[in-house]
Amino acid sequence: MTKNIGIFYFSGTANTEIVASLLEKELKALGSEVDLIRVEDVLRSKIKVDFKKYDILGIGFPVHAFNAPRIIFDFIKLLPRINNGKKAFVFKTAGGSSFLNDAAGLRTKNKLQKIKYEVFHESLVVMPSNWLKGFDELMQKKLCQEAIKETKKIASEIFEEKEIIKKPGILARISSFIFKIESFGAHFVAKDFYVLKSCNNCGVCVDNCPMENIYRKRGRIKFGWKCVLCMRCLYSCPKKSIVPIFYKFMVIKEGYDIKKVFNEVSKENENQL
Repeated sequence: MTKNIGIFYFSGTANTEIVASLLEKELKALGSEVDLIRVEDVLRSKIKVDFKKYDILGIGFPVHAFNAPRIIFDFIKLLPRINNGKKAFVFKTAGGSSFLNDAAGLRTKNKLQKIKYEVFHESLVVMPSNWLKGFDELMQKKLCQEAIKETKKIASEIFEEKEIIKKPGILARISSFIFKIESFGAHFVAKDFYVLKSCNNCGVCVDNCPMENIYRKRGRIKFGWKCVLCMRCLYSCPKKSIVPIFYKFMVIKEGYDIKKVFNEVSKENENQL
């Protein structure tokens, strides 16, 4: 029997998007029917979803302060309550592996279980860091190669419905307090963003903001109070015209374009075949 799988993901700067796409590819190769859908498109009502058609539901996100970003919990609120239970899996991406990042799906799992979803699989894929200190190109390529191998393994486990669940210790549970601080502070971070004169008002940041937090006012780009600190606007601006004032230490000066690196790795793999 063909398994119908819905993968719903949030990705700020494409780390999670790449992993979600790899999982889609591998699960299809195993014989599953797969829909790959951005969480923000569901929240904005750009896509109408019949959740009942899925045998398995997947949720993916980047780790934010040892937890899922706020937009994931907004999405879970939209999910229908299941009477008989539905299989679900959670996958995360992070710029490093630690027991705290491993436990970052705890709150997500709890919220899914409250509406009767049976979370049977949880995974973490290490990707290049997109803030504070970036990785050199060699390390980025190495991590992309490892991500390809890891997602193949994860897809096989999901297809076989193999149970793999992280059991966080007390320190990991305490880390949820850090998430509350960052989640609250993220509201203010976008107010620190400054738009340089080089801005040509192309609207990329307005169109791409997952929280619809960026808007135009009197011909100028403005930021609201709904930021989740995904950093998509900073790295996707064609003119690099969005800069923080006090939070410059967070941003990688040379920018972050993981899709470019991943495409290079994919081409290298194809040439080796």
